[in-house]
Amino acid sequence: MLTVACAAAAPAAATTVRVKTFGSEDRTGEPRKRATVIVRAQGGERNRLRGVTTSGNKPQSVVIFDKAGVSPGRGCRRTSRRAVACRTGRFTVTDVDIVLGDRSDRATLDDFFPDGGVSVSAGRGDDRVISRSNFLGVYGGPGRDVLRSGGEAAFVGGPGDDRLFGGPGD
Repeated sequence: MLTVACAAAAPAAATTVRVKTFGSEDRTGEPRKRATVIVRAQGGERNRLRGVTTSGNKPQSVVIFDKAGVSPGRGCRRTSRRAVACRTGRFTVTDVDIVLGDRSDRATLDDFFPDGGVSVSAGRGDDRVISRSNFLGVYGGPGRDVLRSGGEAAFVGGPGDDRLFGGPGD
């Protein structure tokens, strides 16, 4: 008699999300507690990422969804297999830094916050980055990328037939 035990491995999360906090001074020299949300996609996955904030103009929580799966890092917690919420408490989110993977990825960024910046590095593949955020910097990379912003933006396409769409602003 032969007995075989099989176990299905859980799918690896394609994206990790963490919060980096630090102190700085505002324009008047007053101390300010700031936070950067860092999003890193794992290679070999087609990411379908969406980012949103809660708490109005001073977001206290950033939620990242990815259909390929997501893992929480420091300052974040899993809300489902495909979503992570990062609470920043007394820290003001001033930046979101996103690096997509090496396939044809998509990132949709809802109104993030008025006094911070969003940076997206799309990487290889035919990527699509759509943002309604202000102060967006997108770096396309190799492939036929579509980069779109509803606010101020700086686009760097890359090798490939890219389409760039800017919104109102500088």
